[in-house]
Amino acid sequence: MRIVSVALLLVASLALGGCFEGKQGPTGPAGLAGSPGPKGDKGDPGDRGPAGPAGPAGARGDAGAAGAAGAAGPAGPAGAAAGRVVTCTGATCAVKCNANEVLVSARVAPEGGACKFTGASSADCEASGEAKAYGFCATAN
Repeated sequence: MRIVSVALLLVASLALGGCFEGKQGPTGPAGLAGSPGPKGDKGDPGDRGPAGPAGPAGARGDAGAAGAAGAAGPAGPAGAAAGRVVTCTGATCAVKCNANEVLVSARVAPEGGACKFTGASSADCEASGEAKAYGFCATAN
């Protein structure tokens, strides 16, 4: 019987336990903070930021290698035909070329006179001392 009466008292105390409570008092002070928990997982990366300003210009680079040679140009016009040198001596003399030749140049050497062209194939020259007059006659094309 003791077991029955203990069981009865236990049921009665549970059923009537809330009836005899008084008015609830004010909230007590907060307790101490607990220890920190474990570190969380790494978050997703954020959006990429805007580009920064341009940096200063770098030093000038070394010169590049020389380029390849260019293509050969067109051939020039044909040169003067072969010619010959004619001379004359004396204070006044004439340098003359043949009929199919042109007088290209006429001069006195060493210095001491001058030549004046009188046509396409002749020049009159004046020389002094031991000077000689020279002319170059080229064949006309």
